Amino acid sequence: MVGPPGSQTRPLPPLLRLSPPIRCRIYRFLGVASWDGRPNQFDLHGRQVFFFAPDPSNFYGLLLSCRTIYSEAAAMLYSANWFVLYYSVDDDPCSFGPLAALTAPSLRSLSNLKIVLNEASCHPLSIYPEKCCLQGYDTVRGSSGRSQCQRRHRGSHRLPLLTPAPECSDNEKLAADQALLKKWETTAARLSVVAPKRFTLSLVCDINPQHPQALQMAESAVAPIRRLPPLRGCSIRLAKTADARLQQVARDAVVDACGLPRPSSRPSSTATLTSLPRELRIRILEYTDLVTPRREVTWSREDHAYSIFTYDPYFSDTPDKQHGAQFFHCSVGRSLSGGPPTNGCFCRRRHAAFSLACKCWAPPTALFLTCRALYEEAQHVFFSHNRFLVHDFKACPPWELPVLDDGEPYPNARFAASHSSAPSSPPARSPTSASSSSSSPLTAPRAGRGRSTPPYRTGGRPSPGCAARSTHRRSPFACLSWT
Repeated sequence: MVGPPGSQTRPLPPLLRLSPPIRCRIYRFLGVASWDGRPNQFDLHGRQVFFFAPDPSNFYGLLLSCRTIYSEAAAMLYSANWFVLYYSVDDDPCSFGPLAALTAPSLRSLSNLKIVLNEASCHPLSIYPEKCCLQGYDTVRGSSGRSQCQRRHRGSHRLPLLTPAPECSDNEKLAADQALLKKWETTAARLSVVAPKRFTLSLVCDINPQHPQALQMAESAVAPIRRLPPLRGCSIRLAKTADARLQQVARDAVVDACGLPRPSSRPSSTATLTSLPRELRIRILEYTDLVTPRREVTWSREDHAYSIFTYDPYFSDTPDKQHGAQFFHCSVGRSLSGGPPTNGCFCRRRHAAFSLACKCWAPPTALFLTCRALYEEAQHVFFSHNRFLVHDFKACPPWELPVLDDGEPYPNARFAASHSSAPSSPPARSPTSASSSSSSPLTAPRAGRGRSTPPYRTGGRPSPGCAARSTHRRSPFACLSWT
């Protein structure tokens, strides 16, 4: 290179002599970003998150070489990958240090970040997560999520915030939890430079929902998120178990953070659902959860209840099963069905959480409790758009079903279908039902691998035909469970 007279000039380093597209290919070869566009996940503390994730030491030297290469490599690194930051009492006060050390250009390039302030149950480290230890696999033998948790990452669990600890008083525990949220508020202020509608944030802060100050603590945890620029996506978990109050706080915070309009609390002065013609109401109800994801409902003589049989997403070997897995296992089902990866379990059925990515099916009980007209129409849609399978025994787990030897007589005096009258009893005003009620072989459920979860009930355990015979409006989902 030729410089001014008397000056000593140095030639450019070999890497900078290459064109920018070639340099970007070299960055990808070193693991800065993947070739297929799927993000890798890195821990800001430097710990390995996923077994197949590239080692950050492979490209760490690029970030220390020169300002030009740092700008290019850092922009690719933070925009193409996902990052996670775990708060640890042992690392305090350095837990938030890696995030505070990021420069403003790096923060503006950041596309996806998960902050774990406190986890009372497993929250997967990877965007390709394992089974959460609270996903209902506890009753399965040695392969259960809880047993795996005890073997592999027992030390990652902590008590929910506001939970009394034996080593300190209640006031000391409350002061420590408030100090944690104060540090989070200070750290979150640095994220105010992120690009609007390009940044996705996930927050895990498990709180004890039984504490009188749980609601106030939850509001303090989500308050810094509301001050950020509009986010592209947001997921919040505030308790390891489902809680309606904390879930509403998470939902409101996600809606505000993403700039989505909130539903009006005042009734509309124009058209309402009940003011529409009956044909339109039925068409609208057909797009609700009254129609189950696989259009199939099971009733068993032993349970005396309806259930939805789901397949383990890890053993879903057909496109239909993989597609249906996203409506029951949102943390892994979307990835297995070909959709984008998820950032852990923010399922609204399993936790006090809310995420726009969670599409898990839930019984629409409220549709049966609004008025008599909607109750009858909801019954019609439920019984005419789903296929009903009637079993003599519990359908799940399938390996516990009894097996009848050849020539052994049927064990009951009456078929199970004769005890299940609700599926064949649509409302009188409804057109001819398109549903079917069939008695399946005793070993039929062995074709799939299912799981048993706690039943969903709003009261006692009514008989199968309770919804059709009761003088009070009651949802058939009062005796519905997932299996």
